[in-house]
Amino acid sequence: HHRATVYTARFGGDHGHLNNHQAVNLLSQLELGRLQHLVAAHLSEKNNSQACVTRTLLKTHPQLESRLSFADQNTTSGWYELLSP
Repeated sequence: HHRATVYTARFGGDHGHLNNHQAVNLLSQLELGRLQHLVAAHLSEKNNSQACVTRTLLKTHPQLESRLSFADQNTTSGWYELLSP
């Protein structure tokens, strides 16, 4: 039980991971026109699935759908190509 309390404080507090709404708010403050890739990482199948992240993000930023990908701790990702502006 103590472990769950520690994680709740870490993830829900101001110094842990961004929750989905905090991430969307951050993205709302950025110029996204030149953003080539957005990689969501450190997700949880139980508490924060890819579907949940996708739904929350695309509700506010549908233009990012083609640029959104997910990092998985069990799978090696391919390379991301960055193009010069």
